[in-house]
Amino acid sequence: MSNSKISALTGATTPLAGTEVLPIVQGSTTKQVSVANLTAGRAINASTVETTGETRFGTTSSGGSATNTNKTIGGVFTTLHQSGISFPAGANTLFTLADLGAAQTWFVIANCNGNVTSVYHSVAIVRANNTDVSVTPLVTSALGVISVSGLNIQYTQSSGGTQPGGMFFAIRLS
Repeated sequence: MSNSKISALTGATTPLAGTEVLPIVQGSTTKQVSVANLTAGRAINASTVETTGETRFGTTSSGGSATNTNKTIGGVFTTLHQSGISFPAGANTLFTLADLGAAQTWFVIANCNGNVTSVYHSVAIVRANNTDVSVTPLVTSALGVISVSGLNIQYTQSSGGTQPGGMFFAIRLS
């Protein structure tokens, strides 16, 4: 089959076992690599990953590893962000919490640039469970505060005018 076009080959049975061999060009030499080793030791980026079985982070063992030194981040993540916002003076809704039947913890950062010498920034942990929502400020400035109104997570800037260059970033940790 060395004279066959790739388009003429029969499709492989999936899922692959990982032992299948693919040709690659490394330097100027054609070599082989198994499917299992195609990305070994390399970071993999994907916009979406769907699994039908176990998902493992930082370990190759389904039971985990007591000696694992890899950094592992786990949880139910939702990331929200927006930049280039002009925040008028007063309360500005960043996002609205949903699905309060499950406990939620959010890490929220918001800020806007007042002028060359002023940056109005705030960092907070937002916790929600059923209908109870609370904000624990971690960093606040005199003119920028993260707060809650009902289910709305808000950033209030109190400079008296609209401030440009605003942004917010929120990560749902649980």
